[in-house]
Order: sequence, then C-alpha cells, then structure tokens
Amino acid sequence: MKDFIISGKSGEVYAEVELHKDETIEYFYIAHIVKDRFPDVIVKLIVEHDELVRGFSMILLDDVEEKLYEYDMRLQFLNKKIFSPCFKMDKIITFYTKYPTGNGFMDDY
Repeated sequence: MKDFIISGKSGEVYAEVELHKDETIEYFYIAHIVKDRFPDVIVKLIVEHDELVRGFSMILLDDVEEKLYEYDMRLQFLNKKIFSPCFKMDKIITFYTKYPTGNGFMDDY
C-alpha cells in the first residue's frame, strides 16, 4: 500500500513509502522508501534512537524520543502516528503505529 510519512504539525512530506504490515508483530510496519525527503535532523534522531534502544540506554532515550516526537510523524492516508522508527538496510524504515512499552502498546508516548 502506498502512503506518505508526514509531519502532523506542518504537513511536510518526509517520505513516500510502500507499506507492508508485519503479520507476526502487532502494530509493526516495514516500509520501502520510494522518495526520501527526511531532513538531516530527523535522520540523526532516528539513528540515535535506534542506537540507544540497542544499547539499552533508556535514560538517554527519553530525551531523544521527546525531540523525535516533536515532529509528529504519521502516515498520511492511514492517519496513524509513527513510533520507534528505525532505518534498516538501504531504503527501508520500520516503525510501530502504537507506542511499544513493556506493558503493551499505548496510543501515545
């Protein structure tokens, strides 16, 4: 399914994507980036977020998440927020449409 990752605040388009819902993980999507327009600041925050998650640096993660979520990234057509984005390989981004926690999923962070 084609969709766009946009800012819910400004409407700015960050990427055109081809979405694939993961059937084994709840609220998890894998998206092929067709057109990449992510600003460098967002790319850096996504990469830093992923590094902190993999390093279990949860104290530092809160600050990065706060900055990242100021951009209010969401899917335009599905009208769902994007949480825990992560770049995988070339032109692939993964994310959740609900905020993952140790106690399940939440609608917001």
